[in-house]
Amino acid sequence: MKAALPKAALPLVLVAFASAALLHVDRAPLWCLAAAAIAIAWRFAHWRGRIAIPGRLTRISLALLLTASILLTFRTLGGLSAVLTDLIDRKVIKKLVELTGIEPATYGLQSRRSPS
Repeated sequence: MKAALPKAALPLVLVAFASAALLHVDRAPLWCLAAAAIAIAWRFAHWRGRIAIPGRLTRISLALLLTASILLTFRTLGGLSAVLTDLIDRKVIKKLVELTGIEPATYGLQSRRSPS
């Protein structure tokens, strides 16, 4: 199990994610960047104690909706733009569960690194 990120570090993590998403503003569809912005705002509001993290069913539905959006936009899950969009979308869902004690592996978002 990895060490928990200090709560004070979350705003910096969200800024880093926003910066990474904005680097792809010329390639990623607008709806994908909007989803990233919503996830960042939602996660920040949760950090401030204003709203709850969405439930498991909501997150799974969101993952399916984002995957369907990729298929409708690019007509494939392969190719540079589709894969880039998929990576951003997966990060959107992961941001929603970060620091909550919920294991992201349940949503197919497990780390590619092997445990140390």
